[in-house]
This record gives sequence, C-alpha cells and structure tokens, in this order.
Amino acid sequence: MEFAGHEPYLSIVATTRNDNHGGDLTKRTQAFIDGLAAQATRHRVPIELILVEWNPPPDRRSLAEEMRWPKSTPFYRARVITVPPEVHATLDPEFRLPLYQMIGKNVGIRRARAPFILATNIDLLFSDALFREFRRGLKPNKLYRADRYDIEASVPADASIDDALAYGENHTIRINRAKGTLVKRNGTWVGTATSPFYPALRSISHGITDARHVVRHRLVASGLGHGRTAGVLSFGALPAAAAVRVLHRSYARLRRRPPRHSQLDDIAKYRFAELRHTVRLWGKFVRLHTNACGDFTLLSRENWFRFFGYPEWVMYSWHIDSIFMMQIDASRIKVHKFPTKARTYHIEHGGGWTPEQQATLFERLRSRGVCYVTDDELLRLETECEEIRKQRGTKVFNDAGWGLADVALPEMPIAR
Repeated sequence: MEFAGHEPYLSIVATTRNDNHGGDLTKRTQAFIDGLAAQATRHRVPIELILVEWNPPPDRRSLAEEMRWPKSTPFYRARVITVPPEVHATLDPEFRLPLYQMIGKNVGIRRARAPFILATNIDLLFSDALFREFRRGLKPNKLYRADRYDIEASVPADASIDDALAYGENHTIRINRAKGTLVKRNGTWVGTATSPFYPALRSISHGITDARHVVRHRLVASGLGHGRTAGVLSFGALPAAAAVRVLHRSYARLRRRPPRHSQLDDIAKYRFAELRHTVRLWGKFVRLHTNACGDFTLLSRENWFRFFGYPEWVMYSWHIDSIFMMQIDASRIKVHKFPTKARTYHIEHGGGWTPEQQATLFERLRSRGVCYVTDDELLRLETECEEIRKQRGTKVFNDAGWGLADVALPEMPIAR
C-alpha cells in the first residue's frame, strides 16, 4: 500500500534504561535502532520509534546522549520519553525493581501517534518479510503476532541490517512458536518441556500418572487391547504438548467406544473432565500465540486505548503480556499470526527468562520480595476472561489514567 504524507503508520514502543541490564545493553539497543531505521527506509513504511527511558540511573548518560541516532527521514523518526526516578518512587518506594516494563510500554502507547502500535523490546531485529507484511497493510480489528527466534549475543558491532539478519539466521539457538519452544540439541531442533506460556500444560503434570492409568484401564475395559495402549503408557517422557495430544486421542477413542464395564467410572469422569479442560487451555494458548508475546504485540491504537493498555501491576512483568492476550480474546478480536519467515530475532542476554535460567530467575525475585503472577493466578484470570468471552464483554484492569496520562513527562524528539 502507499502511505499518504509523512505521518507515521506504525509506532514502535519499547522500555529501557541505561543500566547495562543483561550485558551489552547499549550494543543491543543500537542494533535495534539501526535495524528499524534501515528497514523502515528500505520498505518505505513510515514509523516512529518511541523509547521510554524508565527511572534513568543518575550516574549514567541519558539514552538520547548514549545512542548513535540514525538520521530522521520521511520513514523514520524517534523520540525519547523519560519517566523520572521520583515518578518511579510513587509506584515502588522501596525500589525493589528498577524498571516496570509494561507500565513503561503503556507510557509510550498512550503517547503514540500512529494508527497502529507495536509494543516490543530493545534487543530485537525485524526480518524483511515482517516489514513486507507491514507494507501490505494492517487491519484495525486484529491482533498481530510473530514468531521469535533467539540468536547468539555476538551480533557483529555496526553490522548492516543484511549482515545482522544473516547472522541471526545462522546463529539461532531457540525458536519460540505458537505451539512451543524448540531448542537445538545435537544439530536437531527438539521441543522443550519448559513452557512458561503454557501453564495449562504444566498443570496436567499434577494428575498425569493417575490419568495415564485411568486411560489404560478404560481402554482395556473397552476391549481395545494392550497393544493399543502403548502410546499412552509411554508418554511420560514426551514434551507436554505431545502428552496432551496422546491423551486427547485416547479420550476420543473412548468416546467412540464406551467401556462395557469398569470400576473406575467416577475417577475416570473426573480425570477426563480435567483432561478436556487442559486440552482446551492448550488449544487456547496456541491459538493466541502467547509464546514470547511481550516481545511483539501489534494492535490498532483504537484497541490499545479500548483495553487501557497492559495491566499496570507493580510487579515483575511475568505473564502480564499473556493476560493482555486473554483480554483481547475475551472481546473476540482475532489473532493473526504472521508467516514463519516474518519473524523477529531476539539477541540473547542475561538477566531475563530462558528455559535454562527459569529457576534462578524466580528464586532471585523471591529473595528480593518482588511479586509476579503465578501459574495458578494466571489460570484463575483465564477463567474470568473466558466468562467475559461467553458474555461477549470487555475485560479491563486499569482506569482511564493508564499510561501515566496525568503526569507531565519530559519528551525529547531526536532530530538529525
């Protein structure tokens, strides 16, 4: 599509602070800024980049001073919005966390000017195929998602966008897709059982042994034979998604051919009801593509304002992005998954969540007294959103002052 005038078509919002979080933060941010400017100009998509500098450290330079800013063009412009420490202190007087990512993103979303707004993070590169999707045009009543490819941290400094993308293609260490996360082991991509975005899959583990025996006995009682149960009896070692599929097939088989006799009817009914609920949840999280959704949530400005942005809870950002996805789903807004090639590349760093560092991360948060949304709380909120969905309503958590709307924040346009 052709874009009229020079007003931005897409606002891209990210939150950060110049504290070297995760190591090489300046380098990752520079790659992010340079990549966006190059891609916007190459594909002629007018964007504005909004960096929200949250609680800047007093002993470091501001982002406006620290970064090398590309020249402004009709397709790229940037500005920095600062949330000062004194505003941070009103939310977190004890400074348990130095940055509240989702509230910061809301600050930028609230002040964005384009008709479409992408909430993302400062360590991503966007593929050419993804910018071509932007170029084709976006629809106002859809939520757009993209797969995230995690890549090794050693992206060459000052690499061109072509070289950086080629590096990402050849140095991928993890793939985050709607159905799960893949990691490379011995040269082969395999699923990982660690799926933080699938709390439903983890919940099945509580009753998985009993459910397996129930399925086995019901199959035998149905006269289906021991040979037909092999897949069920061996699924304990499978990834959670595969386990759900095995149980789902077994349940469907029992529905087609009910047992003639069984002493396990009551427990079977309970376990299979639990199974149906888990399968529904698994399907829902796949449909919404909640995997790494905080790195790429693209929605019309109208709908960001309709839902008052992300929930503004003073806690670690874990699961808050997934909760926003459930809010969207409650209002029956469809999720559009971009094709596989229309992906983002996430530059690996320390300090955040990875399958390997999950236990360490949450232990560190607990030791500092930092709250976060647990899996059980997420499932409870999912139930609330599902009820709203049935009633065709809208679920919101914030009030009209979301995004620090009533706070005058310093803003600096970056003009070169």
